Amino acid sequence: MKSQNVYIGNSSCNGVYHYKLVQGSLISFNGFDGVEKCTYLCKSRNIIYGVIEQPEGQIFSYNTDNNTINKVQVEGNGPCHISVSDDRNYLCVSNYTDGLKQIFKIKLDGTIGERIFRDVQDTKISHAHFMKIYKKYLYSVDLGTGCLDMYNLEYGVKLVDRVNFGDKIEPRHLCFFGDYLFAVTEKSCRIYSLKLEEKKISIMGYKDLLPDCIKTEKNYTGCAVKISRDGKYIYTTIREHNSISVFKNTNGILKLVQNVSSSGELPWDISLDSKEKYVLIANASSNEVCVYKRNKYTGKIKFYSKSNMKAPSCIVLD
Repeated sequence: MKSQNVYIGNSSCNGVYHYKLVQGSLISFNGFDGVEKCTYLCKSRNIIYGVIEQPEGQIFSYNTDNNTINKVQVEGNGPCHISVSDDRNYLCVSNYTDGLKQIFKIKLDGTIGERIFRDVQDTKISHAHFMKIYKKYLYSVDLGTGCLDMYNLEYGVKLVDRVNFGDKIEPRHLCFFGDYLFAVTEKSCRIYSLKLEEKKISIMGYKDLLPDCIKTEKNYTGCAVKISRDGKYIYTTIREHNSISVFKNTNGILKLVQNVSSSGELPWDISLDSKEKYVLIANASSNEVCVYKRNKYTGKIKFYSKSNMKAPSCIVLD
């Protein structure tokens, strides 16, 4: 029986949960301790990277082969997001509280090396929430200033374009496919389509995360966004409304095809398994991860199973 490793960060416990996904069900396995309030994770081969969202912020690498942890102190309070470049040479860290954007080198053994980049847009209002290296550019969003930044990486790290979404939009997380970028926004509960060009980003348009028949309340917030490998379907979570919206993507033109309950409270993160047969949802307030079966032809999902665990906030799979 084939299984996939599932690592789940959380906002309250000491350690990272480790489960096996077997035919749509989560089976508890051996997690690891020593990282309290690890709210976000990413993975590259046998190395898991994560943030420790404490007042004295840290990031870490965890080697799944020898179970060793390497911690590094980072500037600022409350690192909230981390991503590794596709070439596995760089680690990008976003700091919500202080708005800092930082890049660290990754050593040959996968541990975290020296910092090579630091930036903050506005020390008074910035809340950096996402950074990712995609192709030869670095992209970052600042929920506080409402801006998406594009940096050229060919000769150092140089800002080449900036998109300002405007007041009360709050861009939060991004996903990419081909020459397109998709941004989910927090307060405004939208998903934006943007075209990527040489040293330039342009907004194509946006869709509300919720169907027209559902009124967006003040406490509803867009959260996570992921895209299928073929680029045809995008999955988003809406906190407080406690739902998942599925969009069909056709060259950056989006169409809402489904909005379903998250089967729990405060859906924080969303992930697809390696075969894209299942979609996993971290419901932070109801203390559970829910698994949905996915139809690869329509993109639609259907609830299948759930597992209880305290305050799950992020899900990564092999």
